[in-house]
Amino acid sequence: MIIDRYLAKEILLTLVGVAVVLLLIFLSARLVGTLAEAASGALPVNQILVLLALRNISNLEMVLPLSLYLGTILALSRMYMDNEMTALSACGVGGGRLLRTVLIFSVFVGAFTAFVSIYASPWAESQIERILERAASAADVAAASPGNFRELRGGSGVFYVQELSADKHQLQNVFVQVESGADSSVVSAASGRQYTDPKTGVRYLELENGYRYEGQPGRDNYTVVEFARHGLQLRDRPPGPATLKQKATPTLQLWRSGVLDNLAEVQWRVSMGLWVIVLGVIAVPLSYTSPRQGRYARMFSAMLIFLIYSNFLNVARSWLEKGQVPPALGLWWVHGVMLLVAVVLWQIRGGSGLALRRHRR
Repeated sequence: MIIDRYLAKEILLTLVGVAVVLLLIFLSARLVGTLAEAASGALPVNQILVLLALRNISNLEMVLPLSLYLGTILALSRMYMDNEMTALSACGVGGGRLLRTVLIFSVFVGAFTAFVSIYASPWAESQIERILERAASAADVAAASPGNFRELRGGSGVFYVQELSADKHQLQNVFVQVESGADSSVVSAASGRQYTDPKTGVRYLELENGYRYEGQPGRDNYTVVEFARHGLQLRDRPPGPATLKQKATPTLQLWRSGVLDNLAEVQWRVSMGLWVIVLGVIAVPLSYTSPRQGRYARMFSAMLIFLIYSNFLNVARSWLEKGQVPPALGLWWVHGVMLLVAVVLWQIRGGSGLALRRHRR
């Protein structure tokens, strides 16, 4: 038990390190686009961290299989390099014991990955869609960013506010320019506030101490009106249809639909857990190395096998969506083929060890 815990601890520590690095890579890629959306006013600033956290949950289903795979290879290769495997072999810990420990650990990680893929990731995707939909349907003032010009919906004008309270109800130094056909209307005010009519539920922007300029650009027939108070109705875009994308749809709902595309998505989500287990089995023979070869001697072949496995899954999914393979076969044949590859690698590894022992005799 002590040896099993030691092996699991070594793999777990390496797995966590690899997963953190991969999540940071995914996060940096997402961060640029998210900040661009917030800068343009299409996304509230206070939702940036929430969106990044939800997208990281969605990324876990792809990060965990690769993290376990690389974590197992790196951890066991280090033990080979430090001759720890030689010491364990002298104590009677053979390849079967090593494979059993890795397999048990992979089953736990695979179960967690399946939970993320089947339940957590669709939930995160649905929350992301709701946040983006609310941001898109919100009024332009509610989505405004202090100190930045924001184009009004449909390109009908420009809105600017110098200062905005935390609840986005009190505004300072407001500028609004609206195009209506050939006419242009410009409103500037020292302050303003947002309020909702309790009877109708309609939201208004009430501006105070400002000027309104109306007319056609290039002509001298502008009308200038000074006002103490001036009200503008805020028109929210009606929310879109309550339909979720496939990635955000609950797994049970996809399964009940009976559509090939949805069945392919269900099998893909379940396959994430099986992917982890098979990769863990493949990683054991691939981790074998000698001190002369170095810790990363098998990394190229390991990544090549991972890419082939991943591409086979994508091809099998495409075939299932097109109806070229029956749903009963689906994506499962890929895992079967890769298990055979693991058996072949294990036999080659065992044959090498047997030849070495005979040579020593």
